[in-house]
Amino acid sequence: MTAQPILPRCKATTCSFAVTRSRPLFGHRSFGELAYLIIGGRWPTKGQAQVLEAIMVSVMEHGISPTTTVTRMMASYGNPIQVGIAAGMLTAGDHHGGDHCLLLESIEAELKAAIGRPIAINIDGVSAALLSDHDLDLRPASPILMGLRTLALATHFIEE
Repeated sequence: MTAQPILPRCKATTCSFAVTRSRPLFGHRSFGELAYLIIGGRWPTKGQAQVLEAIMVSVMEHGISPTTTVTRMMASYGNPIQVGIAAGMLTAGDHHGGDHCLLLESIEAELKAAIGRPIAINIDGVSAALLSDHDLDLRPASPILMGLRTLALATHFIEE
């Protein structure tokens, strides 16, 4: 079964708002399904929703990383939680997370040769590749996935 477009040739945000106003969602749709709708402008198949939900779980927590370290520093300085979360999020660029081993560097080189641009091989790069494989626009996908990290950053802030 393929995902059905909600409105012909509509933008994702237009579609999502049209649907959320016209159909009850509570108890009927998952967070992943709604995120897919916002990113792709159409309801996902069950498999597409499961892939997106797996990605969302994967990107949420990264342990001790630049984003969490900065968030913890802001907590230790006595800042409010929203300052700590925002500061941590500002450390996340297009490519972050450290060095890659030789195998991953080789995979990155092959991907760059195949698609003409680099894709980082970390959870963010893998997520981008999977979402791209679903023909989803990565521009709204990135804020949704990064938004999930704010939950983990809040926990790091509180723990500090």
